[in-house]
This record gives sequence, structure tokens and C-alpha cells, in this order.
Amino acid sequence: YTFTAVFAAEMALKVAGLGAKGYARDRWNLFDAFLVLMSLVDVVFELATLATPSFSPMVLRTLRIFRIMRMLRCTSARARA
Repeated sequence: YTFTAVFAAEMALKVAGLGAKGYARDRWNLFDAFLVLMSLVDVVFELATLATPSFSPMVLRTLRIFRIMRMLRCTSARARA
């Protein structure tokens, strides 16, 4: 839950700083927003199914891999600069 909270806070700060239109101009920001929203849905489903494990949100968890790939792309681009 910690990383989801950190990424959600990052997204909220970016939206507050850039504004909604400024944030939406960058497709990577939209991709990050999608991943954050899916992570939040994953957390909600996980908490909701603690009592009744009828749903396995494994598909939503795999989306976190894309977030890691995004961070690796950013760090490799900075290393080249």
C-alpha cells in the first residue's frame, strides 16, 4: 500500500502543480494516472475481498510492472543525458 500511496500523492501533486490540462498534455502522465487508478482499484478490491475471497485481482497487480518499466525508462534516459 505504501507505493500506491506514494504514486497517488505524486500524481496529485503533479495535477495540482500543472493543472489538469497541463498534466494531460504528457502521455506518460496519463499512463501514470491509469496505473495509479488501477492500483487504487486493486487495493480496494483486496480490502473488500478480505472477508470473502471470491475475486483474485492478479490482473490488476500485473499492471504494476508497467510502472516499474516506466521508472526504469526515466532513469536510463537521465543516465544518457
